[in-house]
Amino acid sequence: MSHKLQEYHPDGEDSHGPVLERYQFNEYLNKEITDLQDAIKRPGWTNYAIIISIAGLAWTLINCFEAGGYSLRNIVFLILGFSLLWDIVRYLVITPKSPRLKSKLKRRFINSNLISSNRIPFLLGFGQYSFFLFVSLKLSQDLGTFTMIFSSVFIALLLVTFLIGVVLALFKLPIPMSPPRKKLNLAVNTTIILVSLVIAFRYLGFSLTSPNTSVITDIRLALPIVAIFYLLLTLIRVPKGQLTLDSLIMTRRELAMGDIHLDTAKIYTDVALTGLRTSDILEEYLTAVLSLYHEATASLREVSSYLKDIEILRNEKQDEQVEQATLVRPLVEITLKLVTKTRYIISTSIPKASKRLNYRVIWVSAQGGEPGTIDEIERKLGNTQKDLMKQVNTVGNRLKALMELDHPN
Repeated sequence: MSHKLQEYHPDGEDSHGPVLERYQFNEYLNKEITDLQDAIKRPGWTNYAIIISIAGLAWTLINCFEAGGYSLRNIVFLILGFSLLWDIVRYLVITPKSPRLKSKLKRRFINSNLISSNRIPFLLGFGQYSFFLFVSLKLSQDLGTFTMIFSSVFIALLLVTFLIGVVLALFKLPIPMSPPRKKLNLAVNTTIILVSLVIAFRYLGFSLTSPNTSVITDIRLALPIVAIFYLLLTLIRVPKGQLTLDSLIMTRRELAMGDIHLDTAKIYTDVALTGLRTSDILEEYLTAVLSLYHEATASLREVSSYLKDIEILRNEKQDEQVEQATLVRPLVEITLKLVTKTRYIISTSIPKASKRLNYRVIWVSAQGGEPGTIDEIERKLGNTQKDLMKQVNTVGNRLKALMELDHPN
């Protein structure tokens, strides 16, 4: 690599950063992209292979249904049992680890892109567990009261977790990259796995111990149905790490085209690989509040300027009432419009934006934010509020001066 760097471009700098450093960073991006592409590859799991597998299983299903001698009740229980077992196996063995790197800082991510890119798999998963809940309630007589209540409550909690994920995505609330309490997270995951195993074996037990002699036929029908469902999910699901890969490729392209500076590219890459910092999450909402404060301050400066002009005209044209009214009236109308605009910003826009910022500050603080971030936000807001109040006092003094002209002591 050093030989290539010597042959490349002489040390220099353009509008997007040092040329040599850009080249080195581009090489680093290429390496990360290649590693990610290798990590998310599924040898043998091409789309064509999956489609052919689905077609073969569908043909097997048709033949088994034509042969008859099956029990729909047993098939439903077998599907539920095998599905839960497969979810456990997939979680423990098959699901690849996150491609994101570990960071010393507390990093977070927003799952709106993840859910939007996997809408269909998400809906299928939600529908799957909704079907499980429906079966648990519908076939309560076969399951027994205890099993029905146990499985229904557990599946309902999983569905609530699905919905919480949607709410977090809709409101763009950040989620920690790593669980804040690892022991508690491990305990929760272990409990979910054990409960899933108990429910799965309970469902399978009802089918396998059934006096019906069609157990083998039922299994031959249930397994292909489960396999087809999960093959469909595999076919349409965006691979883990694909969003990170897409982000890195876009960063490399924008850097090469000169659309972004080298420092910006480093920030994008850092966020893609390790997640968002607290300051990154709050920056958008803090900027919105600060811009409203700046807008209100600028409007008050204009109001103060117009009031000063009115005061000057009143002093110069004290003996010419008609001319004074003609000149002052347009300034008064403009001033009133600015005052109305500023009042709306201060009374409505700023509180709304501040509320959105406060919600996210509370959310991030509850998860453990980076030291000093909240203090920095409070400092910026405090300085901006001081500027605004300074202009409010200035406008007040101008109005007081005008009132003294109208009502001299």
